[in-house]
Amino acid sequence: MKSPKHGFKFGEEGKGSLGCIFAIILMAIAIFLAFKLGPPYMNHYEFKGEMKQVVSRAGARAIPEETIKKDLISLAQKSNIALKNEDIEIRRLSGQIIIRVEYIIPLNFIIMKHDLRFQVEESSFTTI
Repeated sequence: MKSPKHGFKFGEEGKGSLGCIFAIILMAIAIFLAFKLGPPYMNHYEFKGEMKQVVSRAGARAIPEETIKKDLISLAQKSNIALKNEDIEIRRLSGQIIIRVEYIIPLNFIIMKHDLRFQVEESSFTTI
């Protein structure tokens, strides 16, 4: 028997409907965040793996710093990362090369803007 006031059956309070709506809203937020945050993190990990190859190649040969920077900027562009020369720091220490890259990816959420800061440091020196 339905109550004429609110459309629920007698004795129902609507808690299940409210919980379902709340769960749907949370799932929508999670999906939105996954679409916003997923690509930058995937691009970062892809760039990090390719950077490791560049560093090992630069450590094996005497490659000039400008060539290394051009290679890293080219790799970053393939991964949709806006990298500049000043974002790359190259240090050479007794036959070892250490490259550190720091960059920022700005994200625009609906209600706010946020900068994701990434840092990668790779060395041609390997420990056994």
